[in-house]
Amino acid sequence: MNFNTTKVTKFFNDLYGWISENVFNVKTLIEIGLIVAALIVSFVIAFIIRKYFAIFATKIRKKWKFMSIPVKLLMDHLTGVFFPLFL
Repeated sequence: MNFNTTKVTKFFNDLYGWISENVFNVKTLIEIGLIVAALIVSFVIAFIIRKYFAIFATKIRKKWKFMSIPVKLLMDHLTGVFFPLFL
């Protein structure tokens, strides 16, 4: 079996050149930074809303026992929606 290292070397050199030109430029790095910032902000907002919604749901469940199961189901389903909604 004959293994041609020049083709492999050329491929990796071309790949490195493409990454250097298209990924590691200021415009792309700013876009990546904005995406990461949006992820962090939406996660924090969703976390805060989940926390306050859980406190509110606990108060409702203590005050009205018959609402315990519907409030629990609503809380379980809505809390999973907050993160993608804010993102």
